[in-house]
Parts: sequence; C-alpha cells; structure tokens
Amino acid sequence: MYSIDLKGKTAVILGIANQRSIAASIARILQQSGASLAITYQNDRILENVEKIVEPWEDAFMVCLLYTSPRPRDATLSR
Repeated sequence: MYSIDLKGKTAVILGIANQRSIAASIARILQQSGASLAITYQNDRILENVEKIVEPWEDAFMVCLLYTSPRPRDATLSR
C-alpha cells in the first residue's frame, strides 16, 4: 500500500489514546512500512487500550509519558 521502506528506522509515536486516534493510524502505517515503533501513552487509564493496539507489533516499545508544567495551569491558560 505504501511504497516507503522504513526498515531499520525507529519512529516515536506520541500520545496514542485509542484505536481511532490519529496517532494510532500513523503508527499502523509506519509499522506496515517496516519501522520499529516507540509508543507513548498518557496514563494508566488508557494503557489497556494502547496495549490492544500495539499487541500485534512484536518490536514496539511502550512508555508512559506525562508532561507537567512548572507553571500552575491557571497561569498558563490565562496567557
């Protein structure tokens, strides 16, 4: 389907949430093109969903990635 060959390359996919997310679709295409995948997810609440998506990809690496701002949320939103 895709003519790009990504064998030997690693792609980092940020923020897969569920099977309908844009990140999940991009990950599928990259995996089909031969890339190894490093998958991030936001928290333990969505871990089960992400595991189901990633399960068929033998060489995928998963890591929980949380971002916390050094500034209070209210100060960030008011700018």
